[in-house]
Order: sequence, then structure tokens, then C-alpha cells
Amino acid sequence: RKLVKANGLDSVVEVIQSTIEEVELSEKVDVIISEWMGYFLLRESMFDSVIIARDRWLKEGGAMFPSHARMFLAPIRSGTAQQKQSEFEDSCAGWDEFVDSTRTNYGVDMSVLTETFEQEQTDFFLNTSAWVDVHPSQLLGAPCVLKEYDLHTVTLEEMKDLDTNFNLRVLEAGPTGPSEFGAFCGWFDVSFNGSAANPTETKVELTTAPDANGATHWGQQAFFLSPTIKASDGGVISGRLQLKRKQENQRLYDLRLSWQQGSMAGGKMVPNAQIGETSNIWHIE
Repeated sequence: RKLVKANGLDSVVEVIQSTIEEVELSEKVDVIISEWMGYFLLRESMFDSVIIARDRWLKEGGAMFPSHARMFLAPIRSGTAQQKQSEFEDSCAGWDEFVDSTRTNYGVDMSVLTETFEQEQTDFFLNTSAWVDVHPSQLLGAPCVLKEYDLHTVTLEEMKDLDTNFNLRVLEAGPTGPSEFGAFCGWFDVSFNGSAANPTETKVELTTAPDANGATHWGQQAFFLSPTIKASDGGVISGRLQLKRKQENQRLYDLRLSWQQGSMAGGKMVPNAQIGETSNIWHIE
């Protein structure tokens, strides 16, 4: 309010301090502007409140800014996967030494907790996604579009869970030899197009894709692989992505990727039978 008054706009701008779930307005609005996007677009689940605002207060033909969103997935070259595997193994070895030392020096057997400890370390080192700043040179194939949202019409149920199929082509040779990718990488973009009834004169896009000039606030999310995927085993990855909110914390997500690797023949993907289907779950914290 001080800023509005200091800029001589107190007769134009009215500040209403309230949550969107509780606010009462005297009329419906022409435009809703909100920066609700989280990591990999959906983390934090903040669009829930924007949907409430849209359904209660946006006029027919009114515009959402941003108006549309897309989610992407791509294979990337990364040595971090091996690093995380090494850190996981070192942590487990340290625990084994602790168990032996405690038994020898104090007569206390801690081994009953080994399975729990190893599961915690697996989740932390291997099954948790990470914020990354990916350089375009790390991409080992074109990204695929996982999902497109029209934010004027998307429902809360559509935002809660994402279940979609994807196909990626992996470059079989990189600058240093045969391609081997260590992570799936996800990002998003949002567009400011206005509504069908009131389109913008100039369309604007905010992308969080890998950029040689560095990442945005959102960066990208990397889902590291152990073992890594070798393109020599097949340059096509065909799979399913399932993104669900955690029951214990609706702002966070679990991501399951299931995929097969193979090659194209006669216009169809032929899976590599020696590898079979692979699946893993990552936590987006």
C-alpha cells in the first residue's frame, strides 16, 4: 500500500490482503496473474489456489497469465549418477564399520537397523531428483512433450496426477564416443497468450530449458540412473511416466518412470529383450 501511494496510484490500485480461498470481491475480474510454477512445473501444488481464483472470479473470456504450460523430458549426459552411486556405497560401508565397531566395543548389535539405513540411503542418494543447470551440449536427444495444459480449462484432478507415455530417441554417438546417458531431465515452459476471446497482441514464452547462458530460478530436474543407459543397446526409449502427489505432503511428488529400450524396425519400436523393462521411482523434494 505504501508503494502504491508513493507512486500516486492509490486512487487506481486497491490492495486486498487475504488468501484467495477466503477473499470476497465486489465483481469478477478480467485478468488473473500468478507465479505458481514449481520445480518440474507441478512441485508445490500452488496451482490449486489459482484454479479456485479462476473458477470463482474470472469473467467469461477473461485471461490467465500465464495461459498455457508444457512439460518436457529428455536424455542427458551426466557423470553425477556414478558419483551418487559411489557416495551411496561409501555411506553403506561406513554403516557396516559402525555396526562392527559397536558390537566389538560395546556388545550392542545394531545390525537390525541395517535394512532401514540402506533404504534411507537409497532414497537419498539414488531415488531423489536434483536441481541441475544443464548445458545444451549435455542433451543426447530431442526432448519430448509430456503434457500440455490450457490453464483456462484444466481441472484440479488433471493437475493432481500425471500419467502419460513418452518416446525418446537417443543419439548413438557423442563427441567422445558412444552415447551413454546418466539421467532423464525434465523442465517446463509457460506461455502468455491471453484467452481465446482476448488474445495478446504479442505472445511471450518463459522457458526453463537447458540454456548455454545458465539456468532460471527453476533450473531443471534430473532423475539420475544407476546403471546408466547405453545407446548401443538401442537408440529408442519408450516408456510411461507417472507423477503423483505424496500422501504425507501434497506439495511434493513421487515420479515413476518405466521404460523399454530398443530400436526402430518397420516403423515400430522393437524392444531389446536382453534388457527387458526397467522401472524406478524418484522423489521430487
